[in-house]
Amino acid sequence: MVKGGGSPWQPLTYDPELNLLFFGTGNPDPIKDGADRPGDNLYTSTIVALDADSGQLKWHFQMVPHDDHDYDGTQTTVLFSKRVAGKERKLLAQVSRSGFLFVLDRVTGENLVSQKIFPEVNWTDHNRPNGTPEPTLAKSPQAGGVLLFPSSEGVTNWPSPSYSPQTGLIYVNTVKSRGVFYPKGREYIIGSFRNSLRALDPLTGRVAWVHEYLEPYGINARYPGVLSTAGGLIFTGDVSGNFVAFDAMSGEILWHDELPSYSVSNAPISYVLDGKQHIVVGSGDQLFAYTLP
Repeated sequence: MVKGGGSPWQPLTYDPELNLLFFGTGNPDPIKDGADRPGDNLYTSTIVALDADSGQLKWHFQMVPHDDHDYDGTQTTVLFSKRVAGKERKLLAQVSRSGFLFVLDRVTGENLVSQKIFPEVNWTDHNRPNGTPEPTLAKSPQAGGVLLFPSSEGVTNWPSPSYSPQTGLIYVNTVKSRGVFYPKGREYIIGSFRNSLRALDPLTGRVAWVHEYLEPYGINARYPGVLSTAGGLIFTGDVSGNFVAFDAMSGEILWHDELPSYSVSNAPISYVLDGKQHIVVGSGDQLFAYTLP
């Protein structure tokens, strides 16, 4: 029995053709302590699809049953279409705080991909037939402490990923950390906290390329979101305040600009004004806009 939790706290995504709203729900409560709430604790740590007019539940997919590591499931969902087995399908992807890439059919909720994006992920060792990872009982919080990858900070969190139709890849900033979990919700977070930008094949979970940032201490989701453009570029930033443009296919850095604040604080956006394309990004309490001559 869930005693609370499960609330969404990220922006929704919307498919106007299907008239469906998609979002992920948060962890169950008590947080990091499942001793008094047995079972899967359904609809926590779950992606749900709702009819936008009536609010009726159309389908759901639980990503972390009986979540006792605060992984939740609220990370930004990305909508795209792709040919699968010769058929064009409407898909939804989420790079999850739990260390997984999930890809679902957004019409039916059918799971197509449940893939660890780091081999170190150890809270589960197999998936259920429907694609939901099965929690490993031995990795639940224990009196002597149990070491988990990732920690409750997760491999990613609120900063949004991006999908490029040109490359067919998903781009997401990630961070490495580990947590030692104890009963009653106690956790000691350890690790390198190294950030990396990863390009993922959404149909296999394969990592196409990785850019490892040089600076440490990427904990607490201080990495920004990602913007992909039709010009074959990826715009994002690092926790040292560099705004960076990458080649979307190779991961090569093409350009960067050092901003005055310690980090880029949002996903960049692109717009056209007076016939010129601009890229704007936030750093600290300021906005910076760029355009070509």
